Amino acid sequence: MHYGFWYEDTKGLEQAILNTNTFVIDALAIGPKDVVLDAGCGVGGTSIHIAETTGARIEGITLSDVQLSIARTKSSRSPAACLLNFSKQDFSETNFKSETFSKVFGIESVCYSHRKSAFLEEAYRILKSGGKLAVVDTFLIKEELDEEEMRIYSKTIDGWVVPNLSQERGSGRPLSNVGLRT
Repeated sequence: MHYGFWYEDTKGLEQAILNTNTFVIDALAIGPKDVVLDAGCGVGGTSIHIAETTGARIEGITLSDVQLSIARTKSSRSPAACLLNFSKQDFSETNFKSETFSKVFGIESVCYSHRKSAFLEEAYRILKSGGKLAVVDTFLIKEELDEEEMRIYSKTIDGWVVPNLSQERGSGRPLSNVGLRT
């Protein structure tokens, strides 16, 4: 499930998701020479869109057998099928060789990791020197929550089955701890 980027002129969820896909393409400057990892690809929609739009090679990974099957079926129907591959892997511990990808992104997926730094460490390992990483996710913008905010936070992460949210403040620290820079 994606919630997407909603702008004033966004007309619906499909456009909000397209806004997110466009943001990732632009933020990472994805082009036809790139090899890109979609960390937590779900049913493959973003991977397929990026491959069709940019000509980049995309590897999508998910933990779900159901999502993997859907992604493979959808990608087989894409005009960019030869640029797409999907596998079942944990984005915190992949079987890819070091420095495989020029770009790595996670959309609404990294929040599900119990140890977000494990994802960052793995992303650093599999990114080529000079590669780029984008995480499009929910972040906690306050360090200390009052009682009502804590109730809403707890209800939200319980409902989404998210272990916790990374804090926006200091989010550069975990990046630099693994060798990445903002």
